[in-house]
Formats: sequence, structure tokens, C-alpha cells
Amino acid sequence: MKKNKEYLLISSDHNGIQLKEMIQKKFSNNYNFIDLGPNTKDKVDYTDYASTLSTIVSKKQVSHGILICGTGIGMSIAANKFKNVKAPVVHNMISAVNSKEHNNSNVICLGTWVNNDKTNMFLLNTWLKTKFGQGRHIKRVEKIEKNKNLEKIIFTNGVFDILHSGHIELLKFAK
Repeated sequence: MKKNKEYLLISSDHNGIQLKEMIQKKFSNNYNFIDLGPNTKDKVDYTDYASTLSTIVSKKQVSHGILICGTGIGMSIAANKFKNVKAPVVHNMISAVNSKEHNNSNVICLGTWVNNDKTNMFLLNTWLKTKFGQGRHIKRVEKIEKNKNLEKIIFTNGVFDILHSGHIELLKFAK
């Protein structure tokens, strides 16, 4: 590992092995990669790899990550369940730029079935170089994380309800 370079986590499912290897070769002069697997083309569950990478980003042990699967969608859905993780599906230039500039994303999800390797490499390079725009975007991004933690919709006694911290306090008080 080379010093003074940002660390990037990278992981995929079986559909992203080739692109994952290409990315590490192309960007190795600028980044130190932590490859979380898989390392064979045997079929795997994308959720396991998205969860491993997202746990590390969520704890802020490494600030950015790259997830690759067939469409990027499954990885994105799984990763976005984690606190402090903002993982867009990036299929075009607008989503590459705006997901970082407007949304301060920290994990990019690429799809090998959607774009060829050259396009995915270009989108990744764009995403890596784009900085968060701050300003008017800060309060919006803060709301994303706030909303992730506050309320959960639950189904109880045949009724949907929103469970929030006030309910928890009431239950504690009722004991």
C-alpha cells in the first residue's frame, strides 16, 4: 500500500469480478484499494458483499467504496440500509456528478449489464473527481441521515403505524 493515498473499498458479486479487477489496475496510482471480494466467478449473494463494505463505511473506517453487480440496483438497496451510507446507482454522467455534488454520496454502485467496462470506468473516474457542492445541499443531505434513524413503519394488530422515539419513551415510562 502506498502512503498518502486515499483508501477505497471495492467489492462486487460474481457479475462484477472483471470490472473490479480493471478498476484496481487503472486507479492503483491514485488510490489504495481494499478488495473485499469475491475473488472467483462462483455465484454469490450481492447482499453479503454490500453489507460488508457498508458496515466499514458506516463506521467511517474508510470514507468511500465501490460496489458492482449486474445492474447496481441490488447493491444500492442493500448498502443504503446502513447509517452514514449514501450509495446511488450510477448509470450515466448526470447521476455520476449529481450524486456526489448534490447528495455527497460515498459509495458508488455500478452495473455491468447496463454499461460496458469503458463507460463504467469513465463514470467512476467522474464520480471520484467530483466534490460535494455544499451550500444549499447540506441541509438536504442532513435530512437523509436524520430520516434514516428516526422512524420505522411497523405493522401491529392489523394496523400500520410509524414507530418513533416518542413511542419508545412512552413504552419505557409505562413499565
